[in-house]
Amino acid sequence: MQFSFITKQQVEQLIKEKTPVEDFILIDVREPSEFNSSELPPIHSSAYNIPVGDLGPAFLTLDNKQFKQTYGFEKPNVHSDSTLASSGYGGVSHAFISSKAKKSIFGDDETISKKIIVYCKLGGRAQMAAQTLSELGIENVYCYKGSASEWWSK
Repeated sequence: MQFSFITKQQVEQLIKEKTPVEDFILIDVREPSEFNSSELPPIHSSAYNIPVGDLGPAFLTLDNKQFKQTYGFEKPNVHSDSTLASSGYGGVSHAFISSKAKKSIFGDDETISKKIIVYCKLGGRAQMAAQTLSELGIENVYCYKGSASEWWSK
C-alpha cells in the first residue's frame, strides 16, 4: 500500500465540504506538548493526537475498544498480513496470537473508507507516519506535508 500527499487547499476543501470523523480523520503526530501548544495548535478542532512513535504499537497492540478509549476514535483496520504486522513491530507477532485476539487487534478484513490525513509541525514526522500506516495495510492514507506550520502561516 502506498500513501498520497494532500495540499492545504485540499484539506481546507475537505473540512468545508465533509464531516470530520464521519468522512475523514485528522491525526496530528506531534508530541502531546506540541499538540496542546497555543503556538501551533491542531489544524482543526476534530484532530486527534497520536505521536508518530506510538502509531505502530497503538495500531498493533490495542484492540478496538482500547484504541477508542485511548485515542477517541474508531480504529481503522490493520491488515494482519501487512509488512509491519507480520514482522512483530509494536510487540505483536501475529503468528503467536489466537484468531479471536487477531480479530480484536486487526479487525475484520473490511477496510475503512474514510481518508486518514496525518500531519505534524513541518512535515517530516507526517511522512514517517503515513509510511507506517501504509505499511500496516491501512488504506486511504494522506500526508499533509505542509503541516501545522503552513496551516497557521499568514
